[in-house]
Amino acid sequence: MERMLRTGATPGTPGTPGTPGTPGTPGTPGTPGTLTGLTALIALAGLVTAAPLAAQGNGLTLEVYGGGADFGRFLEERSEFAVQTREREVSFERALALGGSLGINLWENTGLRAQGTWVATQMAFTDDTPDGASNLDVEDVADITVTALGVEVIKYLLDPGSDWSPYGVAGITAVRWKADEDDVAAGGLNTNDEESLWRMGGVAGLGLELRPSSALAVRLEASTYALGSPFNGNEAWSTSTGDTKMDEPNAGRMTRATIGLAWTFGLDGRRRSRMQRGGSK
Repeated sequence: MERMLRTGATPGTPGTPGTPGTPGTPGTPGTPGTLTGLTALIALAGLVTAAPLAAQGNGLTLEVYGGGADFGRFLEERSEFAVQTREREVSFERALALGGSLGINLWENTGLRAQGTWVATQMAFTDDTPDGASNLDVEDVADITVTALGVEVIKYLLDPGSDWSPYGVAGITAVRWKADEDDVAAGGLNTNDEESLWRMGGVAGLGLELRPSSALAVRLEASTYALGSPFNGNEAWSTSTGDTKMDEPNAGRMTRATIGLAWTFGLDGRRRSRMQRGGSK
């Protein structure tokens, strides 16, 4: 007001107070990480709608791959006896990994791809107490399915016209952990009525692309995923004993080694000619 008096401005007429809004009905709390999964799916849809870039000659690459996956462990503390605290590992068996990706070439040596990896494995407990005992071992605790949906940047080290090129990948991942409660062993896993959990993670890897033609390539790739942990966070899984806790780590690990076939289409004539000539300009 003092400033208005100094400048000679006339105070405006106060506005009419608005009508308070009607409170909405509280929604049902979502599963933690669900938005992450939706973000990955939206990103995948956005990549598909990048077809106009492909029409400009950048090209789209469709890949399918298969191989193996290996998982890290979770370390659990459990009070087995009144005078002794014992530890056991929560582990997952090596399993078949299947997946695919859809990518677009943004620049000469750099692209963006949306990928999905599916792995079905078995959860088990292994006694990790230093005395070598095995009385905490439990096999086939539950059938676990891990689905990782991600958006990644792929960077080639050599010209795209080369017959072969190493490459690196890095990106973000939305991970769905799913337990088959019908197969949960007695005294094993307690999903707390949450068979499926979403967690956020990341991925990084290295690969080698062998390209016999401008349209076809073979990819050998090894990637490591940070999967998040189904044993931490809201509505997390636990053991059915109810007196345990997870010491480490805070995120699960999955390493996959795969071989894939990739088809590139939508290249303009100039770019295809360069790739067929081995990248010469």
